[in-house]
Amino acid sequence: MPIAVSHRIRLRLLTGGGLLALAAGLPGAVLAASPASSPAPDAAADVSEIIVTGTRESGKRAQDSLTSIEVLGGEALQATGQTNLLDALRGTLPSFTADQFGGDVGNLVRSARLRGLSPGQTLVLVNGKRRHNSANIYADGGPNGGSNPADLDFIPLDAIDHIEVLRDGAAAQYGSDAIAGVINIILKKDDSGTHVSTLGGITGRGDGGTAQGSVFHGFDLGDGGFVNVTADYRHHDFTNRTGDDPRAPSGTVVKGRIYGDPLSDLVNLGYNAEAPLTPSVTFYSFGTASHRSAESYENWRTGTKIPTLWPNGFFPEETIEEYDVGFTLGARGDNLAGWRWDLSSTYGHDWLNIGVINSGNPNLANVGSGFYNAAYAHQTDFTAGKLVSTQQTTNLDLVREFPLPFFATPLNVAWGLEHRYDAYEVVAGEYASYAAGGSASYAGFTPTDAHTADRNSAAAYIDLSTQVVKNWQVELAGRVEHYDDFGESESGRIISRYDFTPWLALRGAVGNGFRAPTLAQQYFSALNVSPTSASLQLPVNSPGATLLGVQPLKPETSTEYSAGIVLEPAKGLHATLDFYQIEIQNRIINSGALSGALAQQAILANGATLPAGISAANTSVTFYLNGVDTRSQGADLNLDYTTDFGALGSVKWTLAGNYNVTSILKQQAAPKALTGVTILDQTAITSLTSYDPRSKITLGANWRLGAWDVTLRETRWGHSYYVAHDYSSVGDYVARAVSPAFLTDLNVGYRVSEGFRVDVGAQNLFDRYPAKTNPATRWFGINVDTYPQNTPYGFNGGYYYVKLAADF
Repeated sequence: MPIAVSHRIRLRLLTGGGLLALAAGLPGAVLAASPASSPAPDAAADVSEIIVTGTRESGKRAQDSLTSIEVLGGEALQATGQTNLLDALRGTLPSFTADQFGGDVGNLVRSARLRGLSPGQTLVLVNGKRRHNSANIYADGGPNGGSNPADLDFIPLDAIDHIEVLRDGAAAQYGSDAIAGVINIILKKDDSGTHVSTLGGITGRGDGGTAQGSVFHGFDLGDGGFVNVTADYRHHDFTNRTGDDPRAPSGTVVKGRIYGDPLSDLVNLGYNAEAPLTPSVTFYSFGTASHRSAESYENWRTGTKIPTLWPNGFFPEETIEEYDVGFTLGARGDNLAGWRWDLSSTYGHDWLNIGVINSGNPNLANVGSGFYNAAYAHQTDFTAGKLVSTQQTTNLDLVREFPLPFFATPLNVAWGLEHRYDAYEVVAGEYASYAAGGSASYAGFTPTDAHTADRNSAAAYIDLSTQVVKNWQVELAGRVEHYDDFGESESGRIISRYDFTPWLALRGAVGNGFRAPTLAQQYFSALNVSPTSASLQLPVNSPGATLLGVQPLKPETSTEYSAGIVLEPAKGLHATLDFYQIEIQNRIINSGALSGALAQQAILANGATLPAGISAANTSVTFYLNGVDTRSQGADLNLDYTTDFGALGSVKWTLAGNYNVTSILKQQAAPKALTGVTILDQTAITSLTSYDPRSKITLGANWRLGAWDVTLRETRWGHSYYVAHDYSSVGDYVARAVSPAFLTDLNVGYRVSEGFRVDVGAQNLFDRYPAKTNPATRWFGINVDTYPQNTPYGFNGGYYYVKLAADF
């Protein structure tokens, strides 16, 4: 008999050996859907409000959740006018931030942050199953430094039914990475119909042209089975907000190109399928296959750099060719000796080929450099290397209710096992890309950078939940994971909610979590060599790191507290306000640079060869380490209300906001051999504490009348602040402060006929830009960074689009 349980108790015990375990919440996504265990939701319920993340109940609303959760419907995401999931979430979710511009490959493969924490501290699920990570690690500075999270661009928007964002530490439920929260992408289950759409857009300055086409179709397999497929293509052109380069020859003007969007083409294919095998067993599968090619400009090189190839100077470009696949196969059933069960395996693979075009290798091309090589003197395009990431996750989950005396509901018992295999590979580039300093703008991976690593992890959990009395729900969760490269991690969580009245409830949680260091963080290596200097991103498990006394990475651990109020004081008015504190110990960051003889020895110990003439003073290394402890405190607000204006239609009002402050509690000491190394400089401190705005508030209104619907959204972006390395004569650092700003988004939709719709809209309707940077303190002293890089809403200005959609 189905039961309604809001809070669970999960104690996860490792069952020895390399076994399997489903992150807790996954069975809720699938087991609760089984006919025997899932009562039909109330016909009056708004289906878009029903959640499966963080609960094993069917028909549970976000308003009834024990923790902070937000549901974003597919229509709301589409109404942003965005062509990708990352920017659609940035436009609708206040606690979600993402940079418009990134350094090097980070401008081609973007990542985002939840509650101001690292991108890798948010777990991404698809249909409740763990999504694999990107192969690319963000190797530059800033808040994304050292992260390689799941890539949201590879989930086509038209395949998404809705998204559930659990804004609470959930490592005890879902395993590693869920410190900031969980983003669970729920795919459509349509078994019929065809949806076709096309979009065209451009910025107010006439660049950044975007074209997108998408097709979705559902097939009925009978007996409740279905398969649907989505095909999506997106093209996006360059934008450019770079200033004129003062190094241009007298009488000429060279406008920089580095600050702006890359040129990109993306193809996504996706499917979702279910088929009953017997009356009590259902087979399911879903997946994506994607290809992305992209180009991003770098800073202009003057005509003196490689005069034989580029006498008037040149703009090198970094490129990627990326292939990504991810799919899940599984089965679930209603009765295995009285237990509901779910068995699945998820495979993910990301392959990233990095290149450099319209460039050259100055030392190989210039006669007299001491490295001249006629075989490569005229080469302008280079293969800089490859990054490859693979993940295989296998899960088994079982759940059953047991009647208990004196309790308001039976005890819900769930337990499960997970096995995960991870592999990571760095492949060297071609010789000319790395030799003698490498190709200009991005030197290729050297043979000493190349590495292959893999690991296995096993986990187990047990989950107990019940209602102690009618209005009091309690959950206790626990989990143990064992990794064969760094050992064991344990996490637990207790949650409770008490409903004082039908319109007032209090909820709270306390627990600890963890995040395992990724293989990329442990083994990524990049050596840059010029005729006069050398620098190395040193892998922590390498001989060079051992020489310096660098310790292997440990898991990040967290202690989390949350408390909230849930209100429904009037019919149709829903409000939640949740406060949180997240303390993270052993947070992984990149070190400051170590220069001198010891750095030179570390590079040589790692197997690299340095050209003659490079002094110890011009040799440096950096490495990832468990460098700091931080505390993040904040609040999430959500409110929605629908007003019926009769003949004038209805308006759904939404108010959402996030306030977040991060402070540094402790700086870990550098290894004894590295006395004098600065682990945290001003850039690193502001990346952690003030790069993202402290507050973000969104007020939205969705008006519907007949064939018309209009979505208007006003977003206030709070103050943000960043101190950047300068490298010019101005000084060591320059400040990049961005004042608060209001931005307006608008989407006007009209159903021309039963199956045809037109949308016209704008993001940043009034073409708002941040204040320009001070010319005296611009980046590298070449005066091209016209706007601050840390602008939370970007510096492209207004974007305007038209979208056509048809249903058959």
